[in-house]
Amino acid sequence: WKRSGHGSLNVRGAISNSCNYYFAEMGYRMGMDTLREYYADFGLGSPTGIEIGDAAGRLPSQKEGENLAPWAAFGQANQEYTPLQLANYIATLCGGGDRYATHLLKNVRESGSGMLEYVYDASPVQTIEMQSENLAAVLAGMHDLAHVPQQRHPLGGLQPLLRRVIAGVGGLRAAVQTVDGDAPALLVLHGADAAADGAILQLDFKDGIHF
Repeated sequence: WKRSGHGSLNVRGAISNSCNYYFAEMGYRMGMDTLREYYADFGLGSPTGIEIGDAAGRLPSQKEGENLAPWAAFGQANQEYTPLQLANYIATLCGGGDRYATHLLKNVRESGSGMLEYVYDASPVQTIEMQSENLAAVLAGMHDLAHVPQQRHPLGGLQPLLRRVIAGVGGLRAAVQTVDGDAPALLVLHGADAAADGAILQLDFKDGIHF
């Protein structure tokens, strides 16, 4: 998106600038087999375990003689992931590598006393080993992207970009609350009748992800 180019970048800068060239080179060096292994570790291309069921999605693949790894590395090959898979992948990163099965119910409280009757307390289905400095660089890049100054992106930062995306979804309207400038703290999508339909999607960057 930056016609002048991004110059030399490390992984933090590549994430915050959304630089496809960086990740294409990474995919070229890693190759498809390694990419698929990493994607599978983070639960992509497999059901998440949620009780109501979900689609498995699809890991990237290629025919003999093809090399789609550069495109697969930034999500533009033939892979398909569900929103829930992507959310769980981000949660795994932010949790330091612990990947859990997704679950609808966190706990149950008695209606009168409020005492806990049930608490979901499962162990991770997989723990992904990552060097602390690599994980820190990735999380820092994600943080920088969410806090990108208005002048650094042609769409005006993440918050205006989210507004544009939401505006293109028929029958929905958004309420965006922010902290620290344009850093999104809470994004809520409501149906045509907010009082009746309530929030159908809520992404809490402030309380759910800590940097």
